[in-house]
Amino acid sequence: MTKEQTQESIQNNEVPKQRNAYIDIFRIVCAIMVIVIHTFPFKDINPVVESILVDYFPRIAVPFFLCVISYFYIKKLNEGQEVKSTWIRLLRTYLIWTVVYFVYKITYLLTTGKFELSQFLLNTLSEVLLTGTGYQLWFFPAVFIGLGVITLCHKFKILKPVSIISFVFFVIGLLGSIYYKLGNAIPVVSDIVNWVYFYDGIQRPFSFGLIFIFMGYFLYEFLKTHKKNNKLYISLLCVTFVFYVAEIFLAIHFNLQSNVKLSIFLWPLVFFIMVLLFTNGTNNPKTIKVSKATRDMSNFMYYSHVLILNLFGVINEYIITIPYFYTVSFFVTLIISALLGFIVHKCKNEKIKKYLL
Repeated sequence: MTKEQTQESIQNNEVPKQRNAYIDIFRIVCAIMVIVIHTFPFKDINPVVESILVDYFPRIAVPFFLCVISYFYIKKLNEGQEVKSTWIRLLRTYLIWTVVYFVYKITYLLTTGKFELSQFLLNTLSEVLLTGTGYQLWFFPAVFIGLGVITLCHKFKILKPVSIISFVFFVIGLLGSIYYKLGNAIPVVSDIVNWVYFYDGIQRPFSFGLIFIFMGYFLYEFLKTHKKNNKLYISLLCVTFVFYVAEIFLAIHFNLQSNVKLSIFLWPLVFFIMVLLFTNGTNNPKTIKVSKATRDMSNFMYYSHVLILNLFGVINEYIITIPYFYTVSFFVTLIISALLGFIVHKCKNEKIKKYLL
């Protein structure tokens, strides 16, 4: 599709027919944000800066990834395309990285004398099915559950009513995270919230995952009926961002939260970011070339960064104490994961890229 055809498609209210280069470029921004969440940079230098970096901006990252996967999946379903390849690709990637983290974990437990077979097997089973063998890999079970629900809803033509139900789980998520003190004070609701949040594997795919998986459905429907309007969408994004920051600030100030993974204004904030990215597509060859690199690098960075961080932690614990560990670990993890991701991207062996990305 040429640039002129893409612009014509947008003007005619058609859903974009191909992947958007800006989406793939924004992926690497979100991959960096995920690393920020897991490394707490500047915590050992300036806790205020660390709080701003960790609690506010990076929270859009995983919702972005969930929405992107869902959007293209729903697009395939509505256009009558096969989705088997999507499931195979996701399952293959999850299996490969599950094995990688499994090998790391069992090696670590054996060498540190912490290995207990029955507990290890139980933990591994729950991790593979729900939480991920690497703590960022919970994303995959959440995606599998979400896309499974989407597939059934599409088959029985009940996407819209079930999408409303996803907001119920979202509310439970809010009462278990940013408004935990409120949720914990309401009879019955407190039992639900504490039960859901007692087991992370339940909370993440349902209270967190479903709402942003279904955002892909809302985004698809929205793009079919709304024209490109940067002035409006940027204005809405800015207003939403102000409310989003204010919501988190007030929740932390009044100590309402158990965490800030979810907030009311996170949903519209991510939605308007997605709208802007999708309605400003480009077919510029240089941009597309860059986007292919950032897509591959961001995937590798997301999958591998916890392993790199864990190895760096082992060095800090058993070999040499590293000053300003949190900040140094962020930069080390970022640089190594990005560099290895770029190497994999440039690799001419397609099988390596196929299995690692």
